[in-house]
Amino acid sequence: MRKAAIYVFILAIGLSSKSGTSAQLTSTPQPTTITPTIPPTQTPTTRPPTMPPSTTTAPPPPWDSCQYNTTCPPGFYCSGTYCECRDAVYTRKDPDLRSCQTIVSGSCYEDEECVKDSFCDMFTQQCTCLPGYLPTPTGQCLADFGAVCNVHDKLECNAFAGLQCVEGRCACADSSLGYELGNGCHAQASRICGKVLLSWEWYEGKDKEMYYVECVRGLRCEMGEGQFAERGVCVLETR
Repeated sequence: MRKAAIYVFILAIGLSSKSGTSAQLTSTPQPTTITPTIPPTQTPTTRPPTMPPSTTTAPPPPWDSCQYNTTCPPGFYCSGTYCECRDAVYTRKDPDLRSCQTIVSGSCYEDEECVKDSFCDMFTQQCTCLPGYLPTPTGQCLADFGAVCNVHDKLECNAFAGLQCVEGRCACADSSLGYELGNGCHAQASRICGKVLLSWEWYEGKDKEMYYVECVRGLRCEMGEGQFAERGVCVLETR
């Protein structure tokens, strides 16, 4: 009886041990495969190139621009949008000096008052062209015969006195003209005068220009027939 009880006890322990091992075997977790999450690919955004700030400034207005008389220099008045000389008869606007200068034959007290290339004659108190310059009908002073000049600058030689820049020197604009000291180049007897298209022979046609040619002293320009005749011939001056 006692042996039977021991046998039952041993059998019970064996079954219990086997049952625990089986439970452990059946409860062992299976390894799980984890798939990594790949973030979606982001397309980089293209930004327009950043332009540097503009450093360009608007050009300043002309020195003689105006809106009211108070914005004009002394001796000027505001005409429309530009400053003009108050005395339009005896003064001319000088862009370099930014002032109104007295023309030749105008009254003066100092040299600084007169137009370019002129001075104030202390005896006559009038603006007079410097030696080597001749007056124009507008009261300016331009270079006389023999002065050094630039062939590309048509305002250097006194065209009103029949002068033109020829090979770097002011000379008579045409071989038909004669030069008089201090009086410029003028047409001689029986030569054409008035508005004439003058040029040296070796000048091309495009370089020919219209000049007003006067006659030398002692001659007068006898205009052609017609009310609007602009040229004639130099003849003896009769009294």
